[in-house]
Amino acid sequence: MSASADSASPSPPSTPSVGAFASSSSSNNDGKCLNGSEATLVQYLGPVRSTYHFYHPDYNVSTVYCADSFAGKARSWDLEFPWVAYCAPFLGGMTQDKCGKLLRITNASGGMRLIVRVVDSCGNNGMDLDQQSAFNPLDTEGSGYLQGYINLTLELVEC
Repeated sequence: MSASADSASPSPPSTPSVGAFASSSSSNNDGKCLNGSEATLVQYLGPVRSTYHFYHPDYNVSTVYCADSFAGKARSWDLEFPWVAYCAPFLGGMTQDKCGKLLRITNASGGMRLIVRVVDSCGNNGMDLDQQSAFNPLDTEGSGYLQGYINLTLELVEC
């Protein structure tokens, strides 16, 4: 293949910037509500293995499992917290009633924590985190990206 053909090949899709989600500022929400207060613990769920997925803030919400639950919600509500797919066995597995729920997730090795919003389902018996706004900020040591997953603890919370 010639050099000119290489330069004409399509580039991979870009991923969202960390600032695309409201809570993904430089503080990465530190497991707190948007107003800075501590979230109210509803239920401790347990440990889970999490991989990453590329959610883009320009995605139409209709592309995720929770699309019906989000009908009529303001786009600002959709983007308040980083997006995750929930497929853990806690809470009876993923069903529509989990859509929009907030989870506080904590990296078991690094201790970094975030609050995220459930928007999708997955099939790995754990979770898929948005790579840029959730997985990377939690993976403070960089080992999760290299091995393809991080171990988390999950808590169902309310803000």
